[in-house]
Amino acid sequence: MGSMASKVGRSLIMVWMTIGSLVLAHVKTTLGSSETRPASRIETAAEQTNKALDQMVSLDLYQYPLSEAVRLLGEQSGVRLVLDRQGLSQAGLNPDDMIVNTKLSMTLRSGLRQMLSQYAVDYAIIGDMVLISTEDLAIRRQMRQRVSVRFDRLQLKAALEQLARETATNLVLDCAAMPYGSTPVTLNLDDAPFEVVVKILAYQAGLKQIRVGNVIVMTTKENAAELKEDAEERQLANPNLLCPDLTFQGCYQIRR
Repeated sequence: MGSMASKVGRSLIMVWMTIGSLVLAHVKTTLGSSETRPASRIETAAEQTNKALDQMVSLDLYQYPLSEAVRLLGEQSGVRLVLDRQGLSQAGLNPDDMIVNTKLSMTLRSGLRQMLSQYAVDYAIIGDMVLISTEDLAIRRQMRQRVSVRFDRLQLKAALEQLARETATNLVLDCAAMPYGSTPVTLNLDDAPFEVVVKILAYQAGLKQIRVGNVIVMTTKENAAELKEDAEERQLANPNLLCPDLTFQGCYQIRR
């Protein structure tokens, strides 16, 4: 009788040991998978808008006012297209009088370019909207949009890539500045103008930034001075060139 009880006891112990092993193995597997699986990152509004511009649209826009064409494109794509009526008005343009004649069967991005190029009008992604304005004002608004950053000794190249991706802007690290790409930068700002963030990052790395159209090039101080000089010479030779501000000391032409 005692022998049978002893056998039962040993059996119960073996069962509990097996269950314990299985539970431990499951916990290790779960922990291991959570450690190796990268944390999901929430896309910013600008990233989502930028991706949405790659969807296909199909519209016959013949003898349509620009305002109506923009409304139809927004309805079909679900993208928030915003006309900067005040900015267009300052340039002597009325979207209700600007007639569009085009057939669109392409990505929304290409369609906007094709449609807006008829009037030298451009667009810029700013958060969850696509602002349609003059080329000058669209770029100004994009460069002055408010952003928040959290960089803690992040390499400059990685910081620029993250900033460009999250704001859907064009940031380029010049070949001459590539050796500075590994420079650690630290910056914690809330609701700061995009152009100010870029300027501080360039300063921390010992570089200069210059704006060429809707592209910001980060380069060496020598290259930046040369580009600035070239831009000033082109401005003197061509009155259609604008120097919108000195923040990036870059000139760009009204028509790209």
